[in-house]
Amino acid sequence: MMYLRHFGLSIPPFPITPSTGFFFSGAGRRDLLEALVYAATHGDGIIKVTSEVGSGKTMLCRMLMNHLPPNVETVYLPNPAISREEVVYALADELGLDCGQMRPSSALRRVQRTLVEKYAQGRRVLVLIDEAHAMPCESLEELRLLYNLESDKGKLLHIILFGQTELDDKLALPRMRQLKDRIAHHFSIHPLSMEETREYLEFRMDAAGFQGRQAFARGAARAIYLESRGLMRRINILADRALLAAYVKGSKKVSAGHARAAVGEEGRKTASAWIFLIFMLLFSWPGKLGMPQMPQDILGERLKASIQVLALHESYTLRLFEVGKDRRDWLCRFLRDNAMDLHSIYVYPLKSGYLVVYGAYPSRLEAKKALKKLPDSYRKTYRPEVEPFPFIANS
Repeated sequence: MMYLRHFGLSIPPFPITPSTGFFFSGAGRRDLLEALVYAATHGDGIIKVTSEVGSGKTMLCRMLMNHLPPNVETVYLPNPAISREEVVYALADELGLDCGQMRPSSALRRVQRTLVEKYAQGRRVLVLIDEAHAMPCESLEELRLLYNLESDKGKLLHIILFGQTELDDKLALPRMRQLKDRIAHHFSIHPLSMEETREYLEFRMDAAGFQGRQAFARGAARAIYLESRGLMRRINILADRALLAAYVKGSKKVSAGHARAAVGEEGRKTASAWIFLIFMLLFSWPGKLGMPQMPQDILGERLKASIQVLALHESYTLRLFEVGKDRRDWLCRFLRDNAMDLHSIYVYPLKSGYLVVYGAYPSRLEAKKALKKLPDSYRKTYRPEVEPFPFIANS
């Protein structure tokens, strides 16, 4: 990067790809790692680790793999999008077994024999599932059945699920009760506070070779914290841009102004890109999408208001329903007569119709609170769900 020499850095300080050399032990991360190592090497029960997107789950998973004792053999499954039938074959492949031509029942027996052998040798097999929230329920259930494999002395397989907070929602389903009951430990990774964000920024700079006293002014750290909400991935993106802004200005220290420039650039980039997309949808293909042509049309007003909310950097909303474009008149009546708070109803065009959502919230927790306050009639009729905001989910 062009600013490395300017700041006396040997390597980029804020790569998005997790690197264990940049593991931040503050904000309780070191304690969490030690607790995970202990839980993974003692006792039974499935372990669950959840956090918001971009909080450092993958980094923690890799650090865990580096800190386990030699008798623990890890099986890392980074791709959760596998079917129930593929779970056994994926496990066999990670164990070095060639079961590709076997029937599922034969492959399972081969895996079980191997696990028994490893158990007899004093080895502990630990399966790490990254992005577990994206794994189908049927595949998670297959993992539970594999977890049930045991000898007369203990479990043959141990499992840790790393996932976003959506994993909690999935495990709350009635069909997932048996898996949920087998979770013995649950750890949460929380976003950084303002002071922890400042410490994190300086730690990263020091790890990259910075020799100065303080790279980021307190005002800069605060601006980055407010925009990122303490999520590490967002902090990395904004800090990298703030360093570039300081370099362009010839400054050896990132000021609040440099950080605000980085925040403004990110906001403009996100908002302008998606607003352009929506305007293209609204006005480039009005015949195909059935877009309203009259400004006084209530649907047209909500579509335009929905475009504007994309620039607010809110992350979550309540998904109400989708309707086809052939039900445009019904949707207009809903907005005119039934919408309890028209200014909180947002409508987004789809190729086949419209997506209707309620509200815009900065966090999943706030969205869940709003969901509880919805009238029973809305909850029973539309079964609203908390979801990342349309088009800018997880940006």
